[in-house]
Amino acid sequence: MRKTMFNYNDTDRLDRLKLKAEEAAVKWEDKITNKDYAVIIDMKAPSYQKRFFVFDCKQGKLIRQHHVAHGVNSNSPSDRARATRFSNKWMSKQTSLGAFVTGKTYYGKHGRSLNLHGLEKGVNDNAFKRRVVIHKAKYVTDGFILRNKRAGNSWGCPALDPAVCQTVIDLIKGGAFVYVAY
Repeated sequence: MRKTMFNYNDTDRLDRLKLKAEEAAVKWEDKITNKDYAVIIDMKAPSYQKRFFVFDCKQGKLIRQHHVAHGVNSNSPSDRARATRFSNKWMSKQTSLGAFVTGKTYYGKHGRSLNLHGLEKGVNDNAFKRRVVIHKAKYVTDGFILRNKRAGNSWGCPALDPAVCQTVIDLIKGGAFVYVAY
């Protein structure tokens, strides 16, 4: 049950998302300073699946795959494992979609976290002001997901399992491209 529940099975969709992310990265190339790694987050997949993908851009391959939270107010009314509503608005507690670039790390209430800067006006350009960041959260661990049949919810942040968060942050900090899709 564990492998089946966690696996992301839609490789065709991931291939399509990679193409869309590559197109978007070309558009924002001047903003991307960490060209070693890129992230795709597939918010259409349920939160019990590993839908956070880290790619090694030099080798052109997927190197990490993890669970990731979505915003509490992004939940589908009928299924809390699925995100169906997204926003760029302050205090919406919803996930933002689109192209981002990572910023600097900082220490906050969730420990060491990573700033995100939205690149698309009206879509996600309020991300930094909203404090949409990558941070660790106990509600994204395998144990939590097995017990609850879904990851817990953030206030719009792509929160990760504490066991992997710092490693991911170290790879993608300082200007890596992040593409959040639905």
